[in-house]
Amino acid sequence: MPTLMANGMQLIICLHDRYELDDDAYYDKYIKRGGLQAFYNHPQAQAVFDWRLAYIVSHVNPSMGNRTWYQIPEAIYAFEIQNEAQADSSVTSLMPAQRNPRWWCDRATSLRGVIGFNSPILISTGGGKGFSDSIVDENFECPAIDVIALHSYDSDITVYRPAIDLAVKKAKLNEKIVILEEFGAVGKAETKADWISRVSTIAREAGINWLPWEVSKPGGGSDFDFYVNDTAAWHALSNAASTLPADETELKKRDDGNPWAGVSSFFLYAYSIDDQAEILGNLQSAGVTKIRIFLTSIGAGSKNSNCNEVNDLESNDVGDYDDTILTMIDQLLQTMASGNYGIKLLICMHDRYQLDDSWGCDGYCTKFIQSMDVRSLDGFYKNSDAIAAYDARLQHIVNFTSSFIDDSGQNKTFGQLSDLIYAFEIQNEGQADGNGDQTPNGLHYSVDDGDRNWWCDRATTLKISEVWHTDSGIKISTGGGKDFYSSDLSENFNCGALDIVALHSYDDASQFGDTLSSIKQKADSNSKEIIFEEFGATGSPDSKAGLINQGSSAAQNAGISWLSWQVSKPGGNEGDYDYYINDESAWSALTSAASGSPQRRDAPTVSMIARDNAFSPPAWAGVNSYFLYSYPANEQISMFQTLQQANITVVRVFITSISAGTKGADNIQVHDLEESGVGTWNDKILMLVDDMMKRAEPFGIKFIICMHDRYMLDQTWGGCDGYCSLYVQPAGSLDGFYKNATAIQSFDARLQHIVSHTSSNFAGKAWAQLSNVKTVFIAVHSF
Repeated sequence: MPTLMANGMQLIICLHDRYELDDDAYYDKYIKRGGLQAFYNHPQAQAVFDWRLAYIVSHVNPSMGNRTWYQIPEAIYAFEIQNEAQADSSVTSLMPAQRNPRWWCDRATSLRGVIGFNSPILISTGGGKGFSDSIVDENFECPAIDVIALHSYDSDITVYRPAIDLAVKKAKLNEKIVILEEFGAVGKAETKADWISRVSTIAREAGINWLPWEVSKPGGGSDFDFYVNDTAAWHALSNAASTLPADETELKKRDDGNPWAGVSSFFLYAYSIDDQAEILGNLQSAGVTKIRIFLTSIGAGSKNSNCNEVNDLESNDVGDYDDTILTMIDQLLQTMASGNYGIKLLICMHDRYQLDDSWGCDGYCTKFIQSMDVRSLDGFYKNSDAIAAYDARLQHIVNFTSSFIDDSGQNKTFGQLSDLIYAFEIQNEGQADGNGDQTPNGLHYSVDDGDRNWWCDRATTLKISEVWHTDSGIKISTGGGKDFYSSDLSENFNCGALDIVALHSYDDASQFGDTLSSIKQKADSNSKEIIFEEFGATGSPDSKAGLINQGSSAAQNAGISWLSWQVSKPGGNEGDYDYYINDESAWSALTSAASGSPQRRDAPTVSMIARDNAFSPPAWAGVNSYFLYSYPANEQISMFQTLQQANITVVRVFITSISAGTKGADNIQVHDLEESGVGTWNDKILMLVDDMMKRAEPFGIKFIICMHDRYMLDQTWGGCDGYCSLYVQPAGSLDGFYKNATAIQSFDARLQHIVSHTSSNFAGKAWAQLSNVKTVFIAVHSF
């Protein structure tokens, strides 16, 4: 691996070859007696194969710091489940009804539980024997699979483009990567050369990467293999590889350009954790996948909200960093991660309107603008000292140490959190005119007065700095201009360091469509992503709804992503642009527009479902703390913090009677759900559990809820609940509970009552819908 890395290469490691099943240990144990279906369909064979995969990826490499293979993403691009799984051979085959279309996904889900849920190493199918066996719908729909590999040795060149186009279409709908992993020709070097050239061109034009079969030293044979001495074939390989488009074929690029729907909620981090979770949940339900926030001073109660006050990173003086705001953003990211909302942030690292007292005056305002004899934004945008200080600010933000831990136990920086951060933005509406009716203290300025290369210079300086992680996948955006004119700068489209050109406009919505379409053409020709990042309206919810519809429709028609301005709880302010769920028509417009965006969700590294169902080495570590809900709230939070630091992600609790001071704890007395009688529900215990789940959510902790304790049936521990007194004591045996139809019916009603309990903390959902906070229900502890 070190040799490979020294030459700028990575491996795709296929963990098994299907054709070995004709004569290996799996054949002897399963296939000889039960046929090939015994391997692909038998649970024991699947479990043993999962262990094989886990064993391989857990191999320790002594030359790479004694790391396991799954901890070496710089050397390994992807693990593949099996080469050409379920393919027919001359020895064994499967009837159509014997095929298992879920097999790849089940194996990938198990494997993802081993390599980690934030691992940048991808999981690939390994391809099928031909296009039809490679393009399996269940694989495109599987959250744990990242790469769909295509194989074909068809000699008819006309079949390649339609098949690849079909795979790419399915991949875009499901946010997957497609690679043409096997193709080739036998015969002379010239024959191989011609086939490499023709097929690689088709793959390149379809925007996917390719791997011909196969390079093997010494080459020179009539088989598919070739090497440098097969001059024509090697020349064709070199020529095809040198013409790869830079952006379209970057396999690690998870956000592949499909338009998405977003909103600005610029001080979301200043809300309470409960409000954050509520807002995120509502936005998730609406189909929103991106949220834009600002690093800027926020006053307590801004926009009639319950938000907390927070100072800017450099409110006091330039370079004097107050990291409180970054810590609050880190907490927001934790809330996002624990809730599995499928949402990412665009983090705007400064607001231009803090430079001249338009909406505030921060450290840059005081030091570089207000101190001038004649106030001018040139003091910031054209001052080398200010520019150097601002570059340091951007690097400080990207390099901020988060509370997220990597596989080696080290804290990640913001710049490594690609699962949660979509882009960093240079500045909100840089070089904009700040003087207006509502901002009389603001200074007049424009991009024509300033430096049109300023955004590119900032992005370039950031990307070449030591703090930037080039493999993270996080993008850099301009942050937009005040209008289309100041957003649409050729210098930004021509800048290699800028990934996104953001567009803002509050002008006549009838002009949106033509303008966005025109700018999209420029973006395509310069391989840039554009987003319509700010648009909105004041007035009634109906007025806001109309503008949301117009702006989102124009963006969708142009094939670009959009973010409306802006979501803020509680909303209801007709004098401002913000809105929330109580502004029903506006929220309905957001939901309708977002549901029409092709990319409803960013593909997570792996879904929570995949994590919780993962087989083999444990996907999580947990503890029992059966009466945790009876502790005081502050002690619960303290325990969650401690458990989080210990990497505990699951806690098991019981629905059962608890005495005050149990085991010397400072807990309260809690009665069982049916302590006063079977079918007589006392929901106090469920309300306590519900409150506990809400407190645990920011810490990424989920619960196994045991819905009854068998030992309450016969006073084993001194307790005798309703079932004990009604069924067991009269019968003198546990048969009175376990074999009594009436008791069984009553107990079933208990279980149904628990799972359908209406949560007061999670938008009125039933507990059975809270997959983000509970892992599983257990009917009874011990029986």
